[in-house]
Amino acid sequence: EAWDRGLFEKLADRLGMDCFCATHPSNAQGHLGVLSRWRIREAVNYGPLEPRLTRAALHVVVEQGGGALSVVGVHLHPGERLADEDVRLGELPAVLEIAQRCTRAGGGIALCGDFNTYHPQQVIDVRRARPSAQKRVAEQDNQFPRTVVRRVLEAGYVDAHALHHAPEDFGSSFTTAYPAS
Repeated sequence: EAWDRGLFEKLADRLGMDCFCATHPSNAQGHLGVLSRWRIREAVNYGPLEPRLTRAALHVVVEQGGGALSVVGVHLHPGERLADEDVRLGELPAVLEIAQRCTRAGGGIALCGDFNTYHPQQVIDVRRARPSAQKRVAEQDNQFPRTVVRRVLEAGYVDAHALHHAPEDFGSSFTTAYPAS
C-alpha cells in the first residue's frame, strides 16, 4: 500500500530504486506501489482502466539481467466478512486476466500484493484477532474468507509463503493492527 505518493517517491529516491505508484480514482486508500532495484521499462495502472477493481492494481515489467520479469500487484477489497470475500471474488477475474496478458507477453511473472484474505490451509486462532473482527467472524459461524487464494492456486499460481511454512506457522504476512507479528 502506498497512501502518500510523495513519501513513496522520496523513499525510492533515497534507496536508489526505480518506482511506480498505481492509484484508484475513487479510493484514496487503495493505492499500490512497486520499488525495484532493476529498471522498470513498462508500467500500467489498472485502477482507472478496470471497473471491476475497488482498489489499485498494476503491472510493471522490470529488466533483470538479459531478461524481463512481469510483476502484477494487487490491492483487493478488505474485510473478514464472507460478503467482503464476494467483492474480492468479483475483482479476481480482472486480476487473473491482467496476469494472463503478462504471461502471454513472455518472461517470468510474479502475482503479489494485498489479497486481504486467508490461505485455504491457514490455521487461524480467532482469539488473536481484534475484538471487532472476532465479532464479525462469530456472526458468520466462525468462517473465514478463503476462496480467493484457493482460486488463485487453482489457476496455477504458487504461494511462495506457503512453500516454506507449515499451515500452523503461516501467521499473517502483514497486519495493520499488529505490524510486528
